[in-house]
Amino acid sequence: MTAFSETGFRFGRLAAGAGALLLADRFGWRFAYLAMAGLIAIGALSAFLAPEPESDKHLSHDHPSFVETIVSPIRDLYQRLGSLALPILVLIAGFRMPGYVSDAMSIPLFKSLHYSDADIAWVTKVFGFGLALVATFFSAALVRKLGIMRSLLVGTIAGSASHLSLAWLAAHGSSFWDFALAVGIDGFAYAFAQMVLITFMSVIVSKDMAASQFALLTSRVAEAAQRGLSARSRQYGSSNPRR
Repeated sequence: MTAFSETGFRFGRLAAGAGALLLADRFGWRFAYLAMAGLIAIGALSAFLAPEPESDKHLSHDHPSFVETIVSPIRDLYQRLGSLALPILVLIAGFRMPGYVSDAMSIPLFKSLHYSDADIAWVTKVFGFGLALVATFFSAALVRKLGIMRSLLVGTIAGSASHLSLAWLAAHGSSFWDFALAVGIDGFAYAFAQMVLITFMSVIVSKDMAASQFALLTSRVAEAAQRGLSARSRQYGSSNPRR
């Protein structure tokens, strides 16, 4: 289920990325925005028209106040994880931060190496998209075979491989095939680590409070990524005063 959910996300990202650019180039930005609004409407209408699950019609727990509604999921998570709660939250916050940073800085890197817009589009959007789908289902199969903790270790190694490939490209990349190889490794590793982390978070949340606890955990990831990007932006700005 997680693999198919991630696949849907990647198709949406492809449509909103390469698809929007192609529509804008051919028909203009007004048409592109209208097309994106139409695609979003499909998901909204599906949510409105889908039947309500019977389990959602009955409360499985009571929250007497608004504050308790917010506090209870956090308290439950800390009580179940015990002394490992803080290390797990730190792991979740830091696991994908390098990936978010490299994702934001990759296009400037490709531009600085003088790869054309066409090369970047084909390699990152088309070739990279296919590899990401393969990595998504490969990671789902690997988690079932190795278990979640071993898969997290493999995901950490994959994250390192992602950054090392871009570092190698920055130092030695010159040809189109160097570019394709580095982006391929980066895209595969990024998708693999993302899937493993989502599966891990799905395992540790409570069934009764899954929505609130999953929102808490994903917000840790987003906050850590934003801090990393902000720090990188300040460093980049200070080392390049003209920019």
